[in-house]
Amino acid sequence: MTRPWITTSWGNRSHHDETPMTRSARFAVKTVAILACLGLVLFVTLYILRDPDLPRDVLAIMEQPDTYELLSLDPGFFQRQALMDDAPRNSAPDVETFYGWAVLGRMAISDPAVQKRLNEALREGIRGNRRMIAACFTPRHAIRAVKGTHVAEIIVCFQCLRVQVLRDGREIDTLLTTALPQPVFNTILRDAGIRVAD
Repeated sequence: MTRPWITTSWGNRSHHDETPMTRSARFAVKTVAILACLGLVLFVTLYILRDPDLPRDVLAIMEQPDTYELLSLDPGFFQRQALMDDAPRNSAPDVETFYGWAVLGRMAISDPAVQKRLNEALREGIRGNRRMIAACFTPRHAIRAVKGTHVAEIIVCFQCLRVQVLRDGREIDTLLTTALPQPVFNTILRDAGIRVAD
């Protein structure tokens, strides 16, 4: 039984009934969609293959600082605070901390050659990582550089292969690294008589 009241005129149209404008619109939509997908793939590919490095504004501070410090951090102190066990924050007011991590020692570095050695080692580690990372963050090292009113701070976990980058007290990037720079950091600290966490 035919039901003409639910039959529509456009329901029986074939592709032969399409106007040139309709076919052109379909082609344009498909082309735009394909180009958008290709653009996204290209962007992701370039991002993955990019040569990672510290942000330029952070490098500008680290390469010509007014003051430059290298810090040795205790990776376990923050975990104990977080768990509220034997070392709650209020029971250790005399412990110096750096973004929640206990500071084992810190040294001012005024020699540009030593600053450059640390900066280059850090950047080589960042460039050398092949997208390897561990699901943790237990930093033992940090750099703090000041230039004028701006501060660059780098918190490094060579165990978990992660680097937190802060500018003026705000985290602006997280990068990957290798463990290759660690001996450079450790040697400079130990030569100054500063303990490095195991």
